[in-house]
Amino acid sequence: MHSQNWAVTQDHRGVLYVANTDGLLEYDGRTWRSIPLPDEQVQVMRSLATDPAGRIYVGGVGEIGYLAPDSTGVLGYMSLMDQMPEAARGFGDVWTTYADEQGVYFQTNRQIMRWDGAAIEIWTTDSRFLNAFLVKGTYFVREEGKGLVQLREGRLELAPQGEVLVDKAVYAVLPHPRGLLIGTRTDGFFLMTRRGLEAWPTRVGEYLATYRPYHAIVLDHAASGMRYYAIATFGGGVVMLDQEGHLVHVYREDAGLDADDKVLYLYEDQQGGLWLALDQGIRRIDVLSPLTQFDLSQGLEGLVADIVRVRDDLYVATSTGLFRLVPSGWPSPDGEPSYARFERVSALRTQYWALLDVEDALLAATNDGLYELRGGRSTRLLEGIAFSVQRSEAQPDRLFVGMEGRLVVLHRQGNRWALEQELDLEGEQVSSMKEDQQGNLWMTPLRGGVLQVRRINDELRVVRRYGDADGIGSGRAAVIERGETLYLVTQEGVLRIVPQGARAARFERETAYDAPALLRGEYYLHAESGDRTWLFKDRRIHRLEQDEQGRWIENTPPVLRLRDARVERVYEEGTGVTWFGTDQGLLRYDPAQTKRYDVPYNAIVRRVEGRDHDLLYGGGGEADALVMPHSENALRFLFAAPSFNDPEGLEYQFLLEGFDETWSAWSPEAQTEYTNLPEHSRYRFRVRARNAQGVVSRE
Repeated sequence: MHSQNWAVTQDHRGVLYVANTDGLLEYDGRTWRSIPLPDEQVQVMRSLATDPAGRIYVGGVGEIGYLAPDSTGVLGYMSLMDQMPEAARGFGDVWTTYADEQGVYFQTNRQIMRWDGAAIEIWTTDSRFLNAFLVKGTYFVREEGKGLVQLREGRLELAPQGEVLVDKAVYAVLPHPRGLLIGTRTDGFFLMTRRGLEAWPTRVGEYLATYRPYHAIVLDHAASGMRYYAIATFGGGVVMLDQEGHLVHVYREDAGLDADDKVLYLYEDQQGGLWLALDQGIRRIDVLSPLTQFDLSQGLEGLVADIVRVRDDLYVATSTGLFRLVPSGWPSPDGEPSYARFERVSALRTQYWALLDVEDALLAATNDGLYELRGGRSTRLLEGIAFSVQRSEAQPDRLFVGMEGRLVVLHRQGNRWALEQELDLEGEQVSSMKEDQQGNLWMTPLRGGVLQVRRINDELRVVRRYGDADGIGSGRAAVIERGETLYLVTQEGVLRIVPQGARAARFERETAYDAPALLRGEYYLHAESGDRTWLFKDRRIHRLEQDEQGRWIENTPPVLRLRDARVERVYEEGTGVTWFGTDQGLLRYDPAQTKRYDVPYNAIVRRVEGRDHDLLYGGGGEADALVMPHSENALRFLFAAPSFNDPEGLEYQFLLEGFDETWSAWSPEAQTEYTNLPEHSRYRFRVRARNAQGVVSRE
């Protein structure tokens, strides 16, 4: 197939179709295939449309038609050229195709054709039809020498104020709450209202004029009630505006595009993804997503170990150094999009383990010691490997620093930190520590258990080590804090730490956490916010919330269910934004972006084969009942599900009624075989899919 793609659409099942310079492509979420064309001379396909019944119509070069299945269910191309008068054939490129209840509109430079299912009606021009649009049931076309005209009661007539646009290169006519939004290539936007035509200002007018906008669509964001406009350009990516004209985003480098990419067409699929038909390929981007990923391509190098915000700056500690987030902005000094990125803060290239915001300074625990960063300068406070750093809540002028094999206490004296005490931990490495209201410091070593440290005679001492005999297991644990209560997160569950005097404690199971079966084995729990708990297990993210009885139940946002990453750190901001530090970079989750990821979709049978792979059903249209002799008692089913957010994460489950007693186990395999089926039986094959967000398809 050619690399140049012109248009995209879907049928009612969700299968995707692409008009290509070398023909037609079909994609079901698993397999791309070419749809055969009957005439070798008919190859270039320019435009597509789906009618209200789900039929796909096609406009090519000197060709119009539609897709329909044959007697075996194989989808093929059916030409409408035999419905055209002989003198009206040779019409060249069909640049746009639209469909509604009135029929299917095919637009060329010389004529417009409307097929109503029985006959074709034709409108011609003495000049040229340059572009056409179907909006709210009205068909508009830009006619050279006249301006914007509309089809009304079977006649083409000037649209209101349409003559004003006679010298404007109109590329978009879109619905707007106040009327119609008109996009022009060099003169910006106009609103067509009942009062006339008025300018619609935006901040990106100069940018769009530079990068030649070519196509635009409207995106109605059902979850938020907002309307957005996506604008395709030649080299400038896809520009997203809201209904007030404010810039939302420019999808270019961050969407895998560059200055050589010409976006010829945009299409929003049934899951809210945006398909880009390109001069060189095709791409799908997840627009308006609540999730943003940062990794090496945005300057963030290494595995994330800790995250903290100091005033307006977000800092990230990784296995290779310390980084600061540089926010996005529009425009950059050169007038181009400016994307959020990370820059290295310190020249020290080593493992950074933990960060702490202390008033006007940032403290960093690293493999090279404990550092203080203040006013652009870095000062080493301690030598050796520092794993963790914690400020005392009881005595804020003191720091607890978990070093290799020891605990160090620093005391603030004026503008400097002074060594107060070193406590030998006999080779232990502390991974987490928290201070309780009774003055105990609870520390979890890497090799398991928990240490209770307490100030005795003005010195910190390890008063007791707890382990398997105390009911907390022998594996690694972590101390977390909710309100004024400390909890120990273990492989046995979540335990409340209840001090018993100065040198003892008991550990009570937190029964509110007993409901989720996830809290068994190896997992990581972050529970510092009041109304939710983040749990990470088996490279998946889970969010727990309390029900009316105070029990924790899972309520994970669908967008987070598709992530395959080991989470090492969580940082929650007061705005609701949550940052996840993972082994694949940094994830930013913004719940204010309320895009739906639980949209229904279909599981579909794509092919049924008999013995020796003989085709019985080709996957197009509705399948009729198959009647076969008993000698053909072997069947092979191939299936798919057009769910495009994470097609690799799809799993399938099937059941052959009349033979299987229960549904099969979930599996990524998209086919199954049956052999030696009993004679004189009726069977019904059923299949369903489950995507990475956990949404089960329609059958």
